Amino acid sequence: MKTPRIDTDFLRSRVRGVPDWRRPGVVFRDITPMLADPRALNAIVDALVQRYLDEKLDLVAGIDARGFIIGGILAHRLNAGFIPIRKQGKLPAATISHSYAQGTVNASGATGYVGGLVGLTSSLINGSHATGNVTGNGDFVGGLAGRTQAGITNSYASGDVSGVTAVGGLAGSTFGSNVSNSYATGNVTGSGERVGGLLGIANGSAIGNSYATGNASGGRYVGGLVGLTNESSISNSYATGNATSTGDDAGGLVGQNGSSGISNSYASGDVSGVSRVGGLVGNNTQSIYGNSSDLTNSYASGRVTGSGSDIGGLVGKNLDFNPHYLVWYDAGTITGSFWNTETTGQNSSAGGGTGITTAQMQQLSTFVDAGWGISDQGGDGKVWRIYEGSTAPLLRSFMQQLTVTAPAGGTDKTYDGHVASGTLAGYTTSTPTDASLLLGTLGYATTSANAGTYSTANGTLQLGGL
Repeated sequence: MKTPRIDTDFLRSRVRGVPDWRRPGVVFRDITPMLADPRALNAIVDALVQRYLDEKLDLVAGIDARGFIIGGILAHRLNAGFIPIRKQGKLPAATISHSYAQGTVNASGATGYVGGLVGLTSSLINGSHATGNVTGNGDFVGGLAGRTQAGITNSYASGDVSGVTAVGGLAGSTFGSNVSNSYATGNVTGSGERVGGLLGIANGSAIGNSYATGNASGGRYVGGLVGLTNESSISNSYATGNATSTGDDAGGLVGQNGSSGISNSYASGDVSGVSRVGGLVGNNTQSIYGNSSDLTNSYASGRVTGSGSDIGGLVGKNLDFNPHYLVWYDAGTITGSFWNTETTGQNSSAGGGTGITTAQMQQLSTFVDAGWGISDQGGDGKVWRIYEGSTAPLLRSFMQQLTVTAPAGGTDKTYDGHVASGTLAGYTTSTPTDASLLLGTLGYATTSANAGTYSTANGTLQLGGL
């Protein structure tokens, strides 16, 4: 099938610029002349039809308001349904808000759309959670939702999840909907493909400020965060669980990343598969007609193993071939991104990125020099925080500020001409905290060797080490 050639200059001539509308300094791009021109309108729709004709789409989503026009025509031509997307409160559909489920969900038969809270929904899920294990014998199985077409915010799922294809710790699939400030902690298993610690499939979705900690395993397209992405984006997110594929396309963050940008994200779990296996992304592809698959300011540190070809510390493969159109996909651009050569066990990676040692991974200068928004100080608003010599970069938005209070009183010391110093066995924290999550030990030191009383109140006694 041949993809129609588009005369971009002609189409641009049918888009009118309206200056100072709706406010001064803004040029509004008016597409009504293009819609009024049959040649221009047909060219746009034909190109989109050819692009998605072989995808066998069930639904087409259009964003208010121009997307309603083009999306409706496209849905008709593809014999698919249409979903209008507007701001919250602009459509009469309900919102699932502040809801939860605790029971185990076990679907009998080859049933699809199985979730801990809801199976299939076109309603936004907000401030909700599910804690039970979820088992399905079909496709689209998730810890919170089987499939969502309206998005998930401020929600989580903690149960183990198992299914066939499109299986995720939070949701089996998102379609034209975003996921933000959400997480999943359960282990995820799929007997088929498209399996992820958070999402099995992300299609036309923006994933932000979210994470997954459970292990993900499946037959193909397995990711610590997402199994397969298409025309989506991932930012300020991470995965720590292992990603295991019995076939190809396994990644610590994403198994196959299709025309989806990834920024300020990381993966630390072990990754294994056959071919196209990477610490961050297994197979990074970019359609010649789609969005970019650029990787920016991200890293991987888990061990990477594969029995086939295209095994990389950061990315397994950064190029792919479309047998339908006999064309190569463009590779994504990799900028300011790293993998740990010691912990991944890999000395190379597809498409770029920089392999560094564990010591370099724990150095602030490594990332400052690469242009990251990072510091080793608290409260400065940078995206990343690093503890020099102790940790790799951490996403600041997931870190909790903690106040440590030393026990009252103290110890006496016989004067010997040296400052007093040592460690304190006990302390309290401002919120209940797992002590294993705190690095180091609480220590003290006086600012002088002179005899006398020392106190943190006047700065003569200093605490540190955590």
